[in-house]
Amino acid sequence: MGVLRRLLTFGVLLALQACARGPVEGSRGVLLAAGGDLQAENALVYSAFITLSGGPGSRIVVATAASADEPEAGASKVRRLSGYAPRSEINVISRPTPADQTVGLVDRAGGMFFTGGDQKRVTDRYKPGGQDSPEALAMRRLLARGGVIAGTSAGDAMMSDPMFLTGGSLDALRNGAQIGPGMGFMPWAIMDSHFFERHRFGRLVAALEQSGHRLGIGVSENAAVKIDLATGWMTGASEAASLLVDAGTAKREGLNRFGVRCRVIEAGDRFNLEALRGRAPEAAPATSVAAWLTIDRAAKESAAAFFRSAAVRPSELRLEGYALRGVPVGGGWSEVAILVDAVEREARGRPEAAPVAAAIP
Repeated sequence: MGVLRRLLTFGVLLALQACARGPVEGSRGVLLAAGGDLQAENALVYSAFITLSGGPGSRIVVATAASADEPEAGASKVRRLSGYAPRSEINVISRPTPADQTVGLVDRAGGMFFTGGDQKRVTDRYKPGGQDSPEALAMRRLLARGGVIAGTSAGDAMMSDPMFLTGGSLDALRNGAQIGPGMGFMPWAIMDSHFFERHRFGRLVAALEQSGHRLGIGVSENAAVKIDLATGWMTGASEAASLLVDAGTAKREGLNRFGVRCRVIEAGDRFNLEALRGRAPEAAPATSVAAWLTIDRAAKESAAAFFRSAAVRPSELRLEGYALRGVPVGGGWSEVAILVDAVEREARGRPEAAPVAAAIP
């Protein structure tokens, strides 16, 4: 009961924070969030970062705080960025870098790039106790003057507040998502990384439910999204796809969740997050399901295939301990149900008669 009480209290506090948070007033900056395993040849993402940083001769800071091996992470990222911008001045800051040195470099930079690893290392270093350090304030000044903060994997996850700490989908659906304070650069949504590859949809839905946030953005590997903080416009910035999740119509019955709206983010797709968050949820049109298209979960791209398929026809993806069922609702959106109780009953030999009745009118 103690753990449950702490989770509920934390969820209430986060919900109050979410209600108070609005657009980034005065910011002209951009976030470029990559979902991990960002390949060196991904010119769309790296070139976008260089351009947003000020061009080929820009000043760039690589932040390695998330990484276990900081020297290697820094050297690797400098090599990759130098290949796209050989005339740029690229400096590296790490956990041991003194505050005054970090602040000076960030205040001169047009862009920052956070490497991957453990996002808790980032907040422990730059937002201890939930309070902005001098370095974090310099990062906010970078965004306020129109610069860019990019990050991959942990560098993506740390952008929101709350952020994920760890955990998988089934555990989050059963026991609550493991979330905590993040850097808070992203005001409109909870960010997640390695999204399709590690089947993290369930934990993102659980985190939205727990925190009171409406929107989530799951960025897949070698993929990225660009968020304009001045306008709220998000753009798909890579060939690999990601997912926009809207929990505005979601409801929970036992461990099952229903009514979660989803939209695959392809390259060039644009969504205004501020407008979407403020729009009243719409009821889904009635859908008659004659047969589900079952996606093979053994396929590497099964999660991405499921969400693409659900946007055009009723589709199902069965995973370890739970299942996803989605139906199209128009405009490229789907409405997805997460079935935990039903799958557990089936595993015990007592299948339900119609496990998605609440999801499919």
